[in-house]
Amino acid sequence: LEKEQFTFLYNSDCRGESIFYPQVSGKILQTPQVPTTLPTYDELIGQQGVTEENYNEHLFSSLQPDRLNILTIHAEVEGIVHKAMFADFINIARERGCSFVPLGKIVRGLKKEDIAIASIQERIIPGREGWISVQHSTAPNAAREEFYSSYPLTDAMENFILTIVFLLIGMGLRRLPRFPKETAQVLNLFVIHVSLPALILLKVPQLTFSQDILAPVIMPWAMLAVSAAIILLVAKLRNWGREIIGALLLLVPLGNTSFLGIPMVRAFFDEAGIPYAVLYDQLGSFLALATYGTVILALYGSGERPRLALIVKKVITFPPFLALVLALAGREVELPAPVNTLFDSLAATLVPVVMIAVGYQLTLRLRPEVLPPLLVGLSVKLIVAPLMALLFCHLLGFNSLAVRVAIFEAGMPPMVSAGALAIMAGLSPELTAAMVGVGILLSFLTLPLLMQLL
Repeated sequence: LEKEQFTFLYNSDCRGESIFYPQVSGKILQTPQVPTTLPTYDELIGQQGVTEENYNEHLFSSLQPDRLNILTIHAEVEGIVHKAMFADFINIARERGCSFVPLGKIVRGLKKEDIAIASIQERIIPGREGWISVQHSTAPNAAREEFYSSYPLTDAMENFILTIVFLLIGMGLRRLPRFPKETAQVLNLFVIHVSLPALILLKVPQLTFSQDILAPVIMPWAMLAVSAAIILLVAKLRNWGREIIGALLLLVPLGNTSFLGIPMVRAFFDEAGIPYAVLYDQLGSFLALATYGTVILALYGSGERPRLALIVKKVITFPPFLALVLALAGREVELPAPVNTLFDSLAATLVPVVMIAVGYQLTLRLRPEVLPPLLVGLSVKLIVAPLMALLFCHLLGFNSLAVRVAIFEAGMPPMVSAGALAIMAGLSPELTAAMVGVGILLSFLTLPLLMQLL
């Protein structure tokens, strides 16, 4: 009860079988418990024939792939006296395909309503002196419903509100004559060259490589193909001109997965979702803009056709992409604490700076003839595409954090950079500006709704 005054992400100081909200003296605590599920060294040695020679093998026999497997280690045992034995345990675990996951990552990957509520009781465990707290009976459904309905404002909603406030600040600054017209461009350059690379170098090394990371890499390309096909079909039925078709083919498949996507992922998924958002953006949206986007501009735009060498140069010299390559190559390198502090401070500037920049350049210019393609484009981008991604993943039984982040990113509004290129190429500038501006505003309604479905 004393620890409730602190804003911990989780506590881990009891025994149990699953993550749960403790119910103590009739009160349901707000901080989830991540209980230890495996016996500790002092509880096993000398019990049921367990010796130091077969201790590790006994531990492995207790692991179950379909449940929570959490082992508490002690500095004075695994860290000093039996350091070699623990090192063998780690090596054998890796050889057998086991992975070690931070408890915080497990908690962040869960929905609040998926966490059980359970009481705690005192229990004596053989081999351990005194009693310990153990997860006991699950709370009745009525208590669960009351708890979730009365739960205070979540961190996700607080972050979401902050994101909107930053957007409004940017819109307000635009009205002040002291700020030059190039303010948004300068802020964007700062994000591209400083904030985003720092975030990538800080978060991507935390990725656990598994099949999960395929989702944020494959999803953007799948959504690109589906969205482009829908636009071409509707354009043929409505008999739209080349400028409108080109604008929609550029803006609907390419989402604002970096400047808006990363702040929104942080708001709703916390820090655990950011590495997957980075993969979606850099290996999906950014590469798609450099390749697919270039082809669309060449086919429908008024500018000169780009050369392959120029496309490759843009990709390999883009600062966030370079940071991604460096972060993936140096995953095993442990950076000094001052460097991590520096990256953390620079990465913290991304959300406020980028949202102020988005708000500063937000424009709403609508004419009646723009409305039909605008409605179709934003409907596909904000509603149809993410719902198709959600349905596809649901049918296949995919529901990991990486998958949910990928689906969420699929619902981002049109990419600002793609809009700028479309306007420069003469692709229906009014429609393009409306797609970007109205899309951002509507996304503050559609993204929370999408999150409710995940």
